[in-house]
Amino acid sequence: MEQSGEFSFRDIADNTFKKTLVLSAASFFEDKIRKILLNFVSEQTKDHELIVAFVRSKAISRQYHTYFDWDGKNANRFFSLFGSDFRDSASADVKNNERLNLYVNSFLELGSIRNRLVHLNFASIPLDKTCEEIYSLYKKAYGFIEYIETKLNSYSDETEQHQTLKSGPLQKSFLLFGA
Repeated sequence: MEQSGEFSFRDIADNTFKKTLVLSAASFFEDKIRKILLNFVSEQTKDHELIVAFVRSKAISRQYHTYFDWDGKNANRFFSLFGSDFRDSASADVKNNERLNLYVNSFLELGSIRNRLVHLNFASIPLDKTCEEIYSLYKKAYGFIEYIETKLNSYSDETEQHQTLKSGPLQKSFLLFGA
C-alpha cells in the first residue's frame, strides 16, 4: 500500500499521534496558566472569596483563547492584561533574553498549531513537524509558563515594596489624621 503512494495505516496513526501531542501540550499549558492566574489572584486578595469567584467566572473561565495573539510574534497582548508597566517590564525581559524569546515563540507556535487543528479540519490538516520537534517546542514553551509564574509573583512583590516606600509610616500617619 505504501509503495502505491497511498497513505498507510502507520502514516495515519503517526499523523494523528502528532496532532494529539500538540493538543495535549496546549491543553496542559491552558490549565497551568489558568491555575497560575487563579493562585495569583487568591494570593493578592488574601483568598477573598467574592473576588476570586468573580475572576474565576469572568476573567479566567473560557477566556484563555483571548489572552494571546496566537499568530503574533510576542506575548504583549497577555502582558498588557496586567497594565502598561507590567507589559513594558515583561516585554523588556523578552527583548533582552534570547532564551526567553525562544520560549515565547515556541509557546505561541504550539498555540497557533492547536488553533488550526481545532478550528479547521483536524483530520485533513497536515502537520509538518515530527514528534521530537513537537516535544522540543513543548519543553521550550514550558519555560514561558515558568516565567509567567515567576514574573507575576516577583513583579507583585516589587510593586508592593514600591508602594510601601511611597507611602511609608509617616505618610500613613498623615492619611490617618486627614492631612
